Amino acid sequence: GLRVLHDGQARGGAFVASPAFRIYDFGWLRDGSFCAYVLDRVGEQDAAHAFHEWVRKTLERHRERAETAVRRLETGEVPPPEAMLPARFTLAGELEHVDGDEPWPNFQVDGYGMWLWALDAHFDGRLPKEWRATVELAAEYLALAWPLKCWSCWEELHSGEHASTIGAACAGLEAAGRLLEDSRLTVE
Repeated sequence: GLRVLHDGQARGGAFVASPAFRIYDFGWLRDGSFCAYVLDRVGEQDAAHAFHEWVRKTLERHRERAETAVRRLETGEVPPPEAMLPARFTLAGELEHVDGDEPWPNFQVDGYGMWLWALDAHFDGRLPKEWRATVELAAEYLALAWPLKCWSCWEELHSGEHASTIGAACAGLEAAGRLLEDSRLTVE
């Protein structure tokens, strides 16, 4: 099991969904968060940290996109899915290049909740100062985006009301509240 995780971790820290199928040659925040969580639980903190650092750098690389989506959501506008943060990135932390007329659904918000949840476990509630701005960005985005209609974790349903999405958002916001020591993020 651990060998699969280590073999599937890219040099930059992302976990590839599947090295055998080009269509899955991406890093999903949700899947990678589960991998990092497991690695933390078995004492492989360096590998887990590499994933979290990849996410932090990736979110900072796409900060403008996230901030634009947040501003639009704050005014009551619902941006189109392609203007939101994606569920998956290239292993280098870039947006995927979409080929064809029917792009693969990429608007899911559960991964941002799962990342915050796994990050809280990784840092055991003690967030380093240099991570604060990224966690604030992810939490703000998640707090506004989770109620939007998005694809389920299996890219099957676009109704927007998925137990897994709602659960991930709640867990992520609770984790962000602990990390940022901000009781406003507590879900009731």
